[in-house]
Amino acid sequence: MSADMKTVIHQFTRDDRGGVAVAAAGFMAVGVAFIGAAITYSQAASTRTSYQRALDAAVIAGALLPTSATEGDRKATAEAAFQGALSQQAREAAAPQSPTFQVSGSGTDDVKVTGEAAAGATNPFGGLIGGDTIDFKVAAAAKKGVSDPICVMALNKTDNGAMDLNGTVNVTTNCPAQANSSDSSAVRAVGNARMNTSVFAVTGDVKGKDAFSPMPETRASRVADPLASVPFPPKALATP
Repeated sequence: MSADMKTVIHQFTRDDRGGVAVAAAGFMAVGVAFIGAAITYSQAASTRTSYQRALDAAVIAGALLPTSATEGDRKATAEAAFQGALSQQAREAAAPQSPTFQVSGSGTDDVKVTGEAAAGATNPFGGLIGGDTIDFKVAAAAKKGVSDPICVMALNKTDNGAMDLNGTVNVTTNCPAQANSSDSSAVRAVGNARMNTSVFAVTGDVKGKDAFSPMPETRASRVADPLASVPFPPKALATP
């Protein structure tokens, strides 16, 4: 074998440039895998958070219905609230599945609504990391607490100014107030009138909201007349 051939063979056996290229390709694949995993699990976590928030809103909506609401009413309301609260991004990342709801204590002030929802967030790197979806499950519960008795109440369902404060009148209570009127000015405050309550709920809307503390909650459910079952006093007892 000539000296030149020996030199060529020697150089070939010592040439490790191909090995470096293979090693670099291996490290690149590992790097892509780590980046893919980070993106995938970040998206899955965001989707799960959206599902959790939607389910939280759903059970609260179901629990806050009036005491007269049926179990079916509460479940239907919770379902609608869930679908309405679920973000479009979450819908695209995981096919929305109908949650399941349970109601206990229906017809009482101690009603409780619980819910569960499960879904699988799409995994765009499924061929490289894990399966085609990343499955998750969320749960939530809401219980309607018993509030203090309403001490100021306007029963008329349509009146404009069902509760009307004028001039310098100043009303202060440490209990809830309620106006059942659905009018856009169901409650009005004119001039320097002020009203302080523990909570104020109005089925319609309020004119002069700055006069009230705390700010009245509008579009609230009506409260049943607590004296509806009480017979009207006989005329004899009402005579001065």
